[in-house]
Amino acid sequence: MYNFTIYNKFNLVKKNIIFIERGCVMKGAAKRFIIFFVIIIAIFGITFGIRAKENKNKGLFVTQWKNIYQGHNIKFYYDDPESQYMKDLVSKHKLNDVVKGEKDDLNKALKLKDWLNDTLEFSKGSISGKENAAEILEALKDSKKASDKDFAITYTEVSRALGLYSRMGEFRAKDSQFIQKDFSLYVCEIWSKEHNKWIMLDVANNCYMEDKGTPLSALEVLNKGIQNVKIVGIDKPKKYISNMQRYLYSYSIPIANNMGDIKKSNTYITYIPEKDMPEIKVSSGYIPPTLFVNKEDLFNISPEKEYKDDQSDKEPTFVFMKKDPKKDKDGKLTFVVGVSKNSVMLKEYYVGINGGELSKIDKYFDLDIKPGKNTVVLSEDGKNITNEVVIEYKK
Repeated sequence: MYNFTIYNKFNLVKKNIIFIERGCVMKGAAKRFIIFFVIIIAIFGITFGIRAKENKNKGLFVTQWKNIYQGHNIKFYYDDPESQYMKDLVSKHKLNDVVKGEKDDLNKALKLKDWLNDTLEFSKGSISGKENAAEILEALKDSKKASDKDFAITYTEVSRALGLYSRMGEFRAKDSQFIQKDFSLYVCEIWSKEHNKWIMLDVANNCYMEDKGTPLSALEVLNKGIQNVKIVGIDKPKKYISNMQRYLYSYSIPIANNMGDIKKSNTYITYIPEKDMPEIKVSSGYIPPTLFVNKEDLFNISPEKEYKDDQSDKEPTFVFMKKDPKKDKDGKLTFVVGVSKNSVMLKEYYVGINGGELSKIDKYFDLDIKPGKNTVVLSEDGKNITNEVVIEYKK
């Protein structure tokens, strides 16, 4: 009689052998696929890395900047809270009711911060394109989605309308010309009489920072490190810190904080670390006219202190402004350049370009940045060189 049990065992063993063989084949195929996948990823990574490196080798680079503003003689401008525009802002949006009963500047500022977050919704990519609070609030009354710049513009004006001194500031990441999106963050600062200092509010993210109970300015946050301060108003500080760290390379404030009025100046003050070079190109274009500094002095000046021109600036400073890119020709980038000293633009000075002789300038001159190395030197008297800037344009 045929042993059915033996036959079944034999078939079972045979099937197991086939299964094992097939398993080995499958495991081998899987192994080969994994190796192939890893190789592809590696090739992609190397290629992407090379491309990223290539991209970073193309752009506008400051390689020498003997042009740091060292003085403190700058006149800042602020909106007049008694102007009709400001009065209309207060009346239309019932701003007095928002801060009713509050006398402390910081408490008023925090109430306004909360009100604006109830009025608008932060959405990084939703840019209104409007330039003042009245227009922004009107344009976004239905969608409510506002960028950090929209928040900063609106907050700066509504707080000033209620008598607070306020200014808008911009943190900007290092190597901004290579960051396609999200290279900066707009915040606000208000002057507190009680604390006798500027206090930063990240209005869009609805928070501010403290250290040992003292509210901090924007530069204090930058220099102390966001990971070393207390964040007030954020439920998940680790995520916020991770997002915020990318921006904390430089910080800019406008000289003219009168957005609801005719601008008295289009120049900014930008703080950068002492050993770093300024960056004048960002992915979306070029920075506005800027005085670069390494010290905090200008950022700490009380807006309540009456400005007096003490003629204390010892040296002039170049100020670069990019012309409309549509007017660039022959592969050159054209800038308009002026020279600032004691909070005004000099009417007369001397400039030498790429080793050429010093030429007398009447207030402003056009500078064509050509591919390669571009050198500009400044002399106030036509004899002694005080400033030198070297910009490399890599196409």
